[in-house]
This record gives sequence, C-alpha cells and structure tokens, in this order.
Amino acid sequence: MVTNDKLKNGILKIWKLKSNRFDSVYFYGDEGEWELNPQISDYVFHDMPKDISPEDKGFFVYFKMCELFSYDINYIYRRMERNFNKDRLESIGIGSTIVCWDFARIFSKLIDMIDDKQIYGVVLDSMVDVFNEHIGVGMVTSNGIVEFEPMAININESRLSDLTNAKMRFPLTNIDVILGNLDFYREKIQKMNNLFGYTNDTTTYLKQFIECANNNYLANSIDRLSLFISDMRRRNITEQEFIYLFSFLNRNNSFNGLLEHQYIGEIVNSPGEPREIIDEILIQYGEDQYIVDTLNHSCLKTSNDQLDEMFLNYKIGRRYFNDSIDKKR
Repeated sequence: MVTNDKLKNGILKIWKLKSNRFDSVYFYGDEGEWELNPQISDYVFHDMPKDISPEDKGFFVYFKMCELFSYDINYIYRRMERNFNKDRLESIGIGSTIVCWDFARIFSKLIDMIDDKQIYGVVLDSMVDVFNEHIGVGMVTSNGIVEFEPMAININESRLSDLTNAKMRFPLTNIDVILGNLDFYREKIQKMNNLFGYTNDTTTYLKQFIECANNNYLANSIDRLSLFISDMRRRNITEQEFIYLFSFLNRNNSFNGLLEHQYIGEIVNSPGEPREIIDEILIQYGEDQYIVDTLNHSCLKTSNDQLDEMFLNYKIGRRYFNDSIDKKR
C-alpha cells in the first residue's frame, strides 16, 4: 500500500496546474483493500512482454483493459455510486461492462500487482460539481505523468472513445501527457499500438465502408445502415460503442445523406437500483421511422402509434434525447 502523501500532493499539484480538474489523488489501497477477479489479471498479464520499461507496462495494462471492457451504458450516475465499493469491484469479471470509477480502480490495482515499484496507477477524483460524475485515471513514473480517458468522450466530437477504438482495432488516442517529454511518450504509444495491431484508422474504415456500400450498389440510406449494423454484429459491438460509431459514420456522410435521428432512453426503477438506459436509435427517413436496437443489432420499421404504445408500456416511461448523450461516464 502506498502511503507517500508527499508524492501524492506533488502529483496533484501538477495535475491542478495542468487542468484544475481534480482535487484528490488515490493509489491502490488508499480507499481499502479488495481482491481482483484473477481471470482479469491473468488476461492482462499473460502476454505482457518481459523486460519492458515502466511506461510500457502501464500502457500495456491500459490497452488490455480497453480491449477487455465495454462501457456500462445502463448504469445510473449517482454520487454515492462513485465511492469505493468493494463488493462491486470484486464482482467485475471477464465480459463485464464498467464505468470510469471501476476502470480507474482496476487500473491502479493491476499496476500495484506489477513487480515494479517505478510506476504508480493513479485514481483522480473531484468533488467539484461539474466533475462529480467522473473519476479519472493515470500513471506516474520517474519520466512523467500521463492521464488516460478511455470512455468519457462527447458523442458529438470527432474522436472515438478508446474502448471503441480498441474494439475496432484503431490506434488508442485519448492519452494526455501531463508532464514529460512528448516525443518520448508518443514513441511509446506508437510502439504499443503496433504491438496490439491497432494500425487501421478511422479514415481507412470510412473509406472501406463506403467502398463496400458502393460495390454492393447500396444507395439507399437504410440499406447502408443495415450494412453498418451487420458489421457491428460481426464485431460484437453494442450499446455506447455502437452509438459512437453510428454518430461518427453519420457525421461523415457514410449513409448517403445525414440520417435524422434521436436516441431513446428509459428510466427503469428496479428495487434498489434505479438506472438510466440509452440503447436505441430512432431514425427518421423520409416519411418512415425505424428503431435501431444497438444491443440486439436490429433495425425495424415503426410508426408513431407503435412508439406511443411502446412508451406507455414502461412504468417510469421513456424519453427522447437529441443528437447527444449527456456527458456521463
């Protein structure tokens, strides 16, 4: 367990000078001891190269975690839930969906398990209202400080989350050097992207998607949307990662015209676990409407009457979102 308050205060001071986003720094063990599911550590560490630098070890853990986990879009964001929760952390396993505070704590735990005391995994917290739904994650070595942003990207931005990038085998890009030589870290990040085979990119994917649609004579936007859904099914990409990619392709005119759409959410009041779900897209195409189910990879034609009936069947109700998802992690 790390108890070096002087080190933590120094790290926090540097972070505040850089962005003033966080007011607390934790290392693994500061909030309490807990046991990580051994399947996760086995998955992350089993092919880690030997004799690599502390920075490479940290990047390797980050890349593996982005490959392994998906964003938990069905999780309510309450201040109480972001606090340390031993039972929840110990329940996370292979295939679990997680949120930012899970990711940060698992990362710091995995770094603590590495037999190298030249690297620390960092959990970043803030009680300032604008950030009260987010916990950040980073790593610290003698060469500098790096912050990772695996999932908290505004859907209207041109970049994708690193969880999405990993699923698509795109280079991971949401890595910010807080302190240290940029060229040193860029070389490390490029090395890791090459190691993981993340050499495709968004521009190439857009080109390949449009070429495939053209080669199959898909001029109709809904036919192109169906091609995209098939690709997501093949890659097993669902929910938030699906939505990020849909929005990305739509902004780049991959469907032969901008598809007018809204996201549909529901409030589910399960005993002890109220939660908010956003997992469907409502498409308006001419006079027709379609519901895209991002979890089951389906696209079904619908009507206003069917939508009204669907909404009435929920006790708490459903609601529309515009072309954005609240910045919830």
